[in-house]
Amino acid sequence: MNNDIDVLHELDGMKSQMALLKKILDGQRIVNERHLRNAIKGGISSLNMHAVKMCIIGIVALVLCTASFLQCGFSKAFIAFTALMILFCVCATYMQHRNLIVAKGYDSDLVSATFDLVRLKKRYSQWLWIALPMIMLWGTGLIYECLYSFTDKEIAIPFMSGSFVGLVTGCIIGIRIHIRTLRKIEKLLAQIKELKECMALFILSVLVSAII
Repeated sequence: MNNDIDVLHELDGMKSQMALLKKILDGQRIVNERHLRNAIKGGISSLNMHAVKMCIIGIVALVLCTASFLQCGFSKAFIAFTALMILFCVCATYMQHRNLIVAKGYDSDLVSATFDLVRLKKRYSQWLWIALPMIMLWGTGLIYECLYSFTDKEIAIPFMSGSFVGLVTGCIIGIRIHIRTLRKIEKLLAQIKELKECMALFILSVLVSAII
């Protein structure tokens, strides 16, 4: 009889310790989950802000390039191609980020967040194969316009040289931003995976507690 009572006391003590441990782990899980959700929201907001800035820069470049090239006497075909190229880049940037911009935080729908980020990563990975040939074609057109369409021949070569210095600098900066954006997306995907694992462990702990 006394042995049975001792066993019951031990079981009660174990249950109390399990309950205390569960309470501590739940507290840590809540803090960790909240931290991850805030980090994910901040990362997505950063990506969206980057896209908005790129679109604004593109619109300003469209206006400035069109005005400058008209003043230089460049052909209407080259000016139209430049405008269409910039508009294409602006629209492509918006379309790539559209789902992330429209979404309201992904508080519960981690599957959609993962899908949208994976798709964004894939599009960014493919973007250089579109952008670099387009820039090379535009650069070839710029050389032709500077040599044959420039109204002031004395500054044609300096203008062309300065343009290509700016073009190369812009390409280097653009590639660095491109790589940094891909790293941000990979970091976000890793955080979402960690958050999913945290939620799975919580569900598992609830099931174990219910069984015990």
